[in-house]
Amino acid sequence: MPDRSHSKTASRLFARMNAEGIRYCHWKSNSHLDAALTGSTDLDLLVDQGQVAEFRRVCAEEGFKLLPTHSSRAYPEADNIFSVDESTGTLLHLDVHYRLIIGQRHFKEYRPPWADEILARRVLADEYGVYTSDAESELLLLIVRLALKIRARDLPRILTRAGGPGGNQRVEFDWLMERTEPARVAELGKQLLSPDALDLLEQTMSDDLSYRSLLRLRGRLRRDLRSWQAGHRLAGTFRRWRREAWWAIGGLNRRYLHRPIPYSRGGSAGGLVVAVVGTQGAGKSTITGALNAWLAPKTDVLPIYFGSGDGPSSLVRWPLTVAKTMYLRRRGTSQTDAPPSRSPNPRGGVRALWGLALAWEKRSKLRRMVKGRSRGFIVICDRYPQSQVRGLNDGPLLTSWAQSGSSWRRRLAAWELGVYEDAARLGPDIFVRLLLTSEAALERRPGHDPVELEYRNDIVRQAYSSARRMVIDIDAEQELEPLVLDLKRRLWPEI
Repeated sequence: MPDRSHSKTASRLFARMNAEGIRYCHWKSNSHLDAALTGSTDLDLLVDQGQVAEFRRVCAEEGFKLLPTHSSRAYPEADNIFSVDESTGTLLHLDVHYRLIIGQRHFKEYRPPWADEILARRVLADEYGVYTSDAESELLLLIVRLALKIRARDLPRILTRAGGPGGNQRVEFDWLMERTEPARVAELGKQLLSPDALDLLEQTMSDDLSYRSLLRLRGRLRRDLRSWQAGHRLAGTFRRWRREAWWAIGGLNRRYLHRPIPYSRGGSAGGLVVAVVGTQGAGKSTITGALNAWLAPKTDVLPIYFGSGDGPSSLVRWPLTVAKTMYLRRRGTSQTDAPPSRSPNPRGGVRALWGLALAWEKRSKLRRMVKGRSRGFIVICDRYPQSQVRGLNDGPLLTSWAQSGSSWRRRLAAWELGVYEDAARLGPDIFVRLLLTSEAALERRPGHDPVELEYRNDIVRQAYSSARRMVIDIDAEQELEPLVLDLKRRLWPEI
């Protein structure tokens, strides 16, 4: 039986696949199968191409979803299928191949017809209840993959090194060599490789995976596998460069820019906007950070901060934010500790300017939110504008100007209110409401008026009572770990 530390969700899926006779195997990195079954790394599956429909059906029935992959990372013969482990909330990733896909990083250009032989030789790992490739198949594929991954740009570095690959590749090679013999790998090689390639494979094993042997094997394999190459070599080179460029842009955007530029994977039914709202001290930023950390490594996530506090601000509002911070610092008060005010009236020109800058910023972020949703992103909003209660809780600030005798003040108030009304019209799909009692809120924000905190908690229920899909109420007084786990379980069916 599988170890209890392994994902029960994954274990149920493999038990169903075994019971229904679906031919599959975990075809590489079996030395890390234990980590893969806990969600620490991907599960690399090779599935019989004739059983794709049955495999996808079983996955769907067990709560696994096919997430669409951006063209810069996708292959026609592969799927990326995900679920959430019910016990830990970890995102489980099935990297599924219906044909063997091997080659250089970012664009694996070869499709050798070896899948049926690999599946015919699979073995059951009893301790996990998972079929894996046998040691001979995995070792042969590891050496072939390492040889074909070598690029022209790697040659100067490789030729100056006497050894071979290190790190995880060396660990896998040594682990497999302990479990088989070169002669047994050669027997399999007679069925899959040309005689010349087989000789070079044996030489590579006897040379302890040296780069020089891998280079000679690479040259032979590229000639032998030309018929199984996905397109002309020159076209493939340009395609790989384009995919590498998109990979760099995507990484830069995810870390620094946070723009709706798709790169990874979207939601199973398209884009989704999730807004986390709550009273002061409920942990909105903590929860949005946890959701981002959960989804961003595998999907396109767009984080947006709609508040006016310590989060990111636009260039228009930034000078005012700096001035406000300096003012509060001179008073010995932080932005978080400053007592809230429910006054909707602009006290002087500075507050009016603040309200206008904030509305302009929210309008820009709303546009980014809509673009992200339309491009398949999972948009995670820290706070969200509302127009039902004016002057606080992310509501409009220029309410009193709507009745002013000055026409330009009325126009500015109407423009500001339009931004907040647009927010209600545009989304989100899901509100996550973090609810606190006034006593719990007071513990987290000592010095604040408990009546004011309770009033704000009531506003959360009133102003964020409907969404396009659903409203999720979370008891924010519980410990962080069970809170986040509960939220992940409830959000996953909507992603």
